[in-house]
Amino acid sequence: MVRTGILIVLAVVLAGVTWITRPKTPVLAQFSDQGQAFYPAFTDPLAATALEVIDFDPDTASTQIFKVEQRNGVWSIPSHYDYPADAEDQLARTAASLVDLHKDIFQSDRVQDHESFGVIDPLDASSASLDGRGAKITLFDSAGGVLASFIIGHPVEGKDGFRYVRVPDSKRTYASRIDIRLTTRFADWIDTDVFEVGSMDMTAIDIRDYSINESTGQIDNAGAISLRRDENDAWVLADPSQMPANMMIDQVRINQMSSALARMTITGVRPKPAGLTASLEQSSEVPMDPMTGLSLQSMGYFFSPDGSLLSNEGEITVGTSNGVRYLIRFGEIATGEGDAITRGLEQGTAAPTDDPSAGENRYLFVTASFDDALVPDRPEEIPIPEDMKPEIKDAIRARNAEALEQWKADIRAGRETAERLNRRFAPWYYMISSKDDQALRLGQNDVFVPAEATAPSTDG
Repeated sequence: MVRTGILIVLAVVLAGVTWITRPKTPVLAQFSDQGQAFYPAFTDPLAATALEVIDFDPDTASTQIFKVEQRNGVWSIPSHYDYPADAEDQLARTAASLVDLHKDIFQSDRVQDHESFGVIDPLDASSASLDGRGAKITLFDSAGGVLASFIIGHPVEGKDGFRYVRVPDSKRTYASRIDIRLTTRFADWIDTDVFEVGSMDMTAIDIRDYSINESTGQIDNAGAISLRRDENDAWVLADPSQMPANMMIDQVRINQMSSALARMTITGVRPKPAGLTASLEQSSEVPMDPMTGLSLQSMGYFFSPDGSLLSNEGEITVGTSNGVRYLIRFGEIATGEGDAITRGLEQGTAAPTDDPSAGENRYLFVTASFDDALVPDRPEEIPIPEDMKPEIKDAIRARNAEALEQWKADIRAGRETAERLNRRFAPWYYMISSKDDQALRLGQNDVFVPAEATAPSTDG
């Protein structure tokens, strides 16, 4: 009986040992990193000082590369001639979304699956497939080191907010929750309020309606109209004798033009020659030299025999209540879309897009100057009668002095604004969409509409 009990105890002990030492269920290596962060060391979104997005268009078999970075505290777009960028907030949002990116659900470690997931590297020359290429996004630190880099693929079917994601040089693909807006549109990364003018700030519009016959160098169909805003905010002719018979100013059309300038967004830029830029930064005068002439002609601008600069399709001058005068010269038409417009790549490499740069665009040559004639006259002093009390006289003198000082301050501010804007405009030929071009470029015949017929008298 004792022996039987001992045998039972031994059996229980052996069974326990067997349980403890049994082989454990192996964890599949493919799932070993599921749920982990892609880049655990990347925890500070503010460490990102540069972003590069590379996209691929299968219809044209072309890549679109866009980069924005901070240099010496200034944001610029290296892929677009270092044009100034309005990127700090947008880059911070992008970096924050990528800091939180995790390997939520492992999908595959097979290269053959990359096409169906849409995570082929857009720059992968070894792949013959035009389909299935993703968008590659890379964040850099101030030293140029890579903080994080991903290839973002197709949305995951049946899982809202998830995309297929792969790290470059890795075969492994994951389904990850990601909230990010990838854009390579130039207009999405710049300050769109280039001109800093409101439609109600405009008080004067001078239209020089002409075109250049490039074969003869002659000016065709020249005409000029000057408009001023009156005390009722209506546009009137500066020279009333220019009003054609039975016609009136088309207030709607002029207001549409001023609104178009106020909201106008540039679709692309081209750099001016360094010598031209340096001269324009000092004044709005255009120097004459061979390099400048070639650059200007390529954009639709020509020097007249007397040395003045003429535009292929006329010009307008817009004056504002703070004394800033904008001279906008309309140059040549540029056709294309995508990078062909925004940064001047060859037409064959341009990727189609639904942005306003698609189709015809026009070059603008813009300068700014200050014009004293646009600002209000020096304020008249309130007269001080001799028989007033001393304290009232002092109050009037103080009010007169305050009004004069404010007038002087407004003039100083206007001059500073004009100088700052001219420095902004100096390095660039701007491009605008066909829609903005049509709204902004008025001919002298666009200013007038038939006058309303006088209602017949009902007097008996």
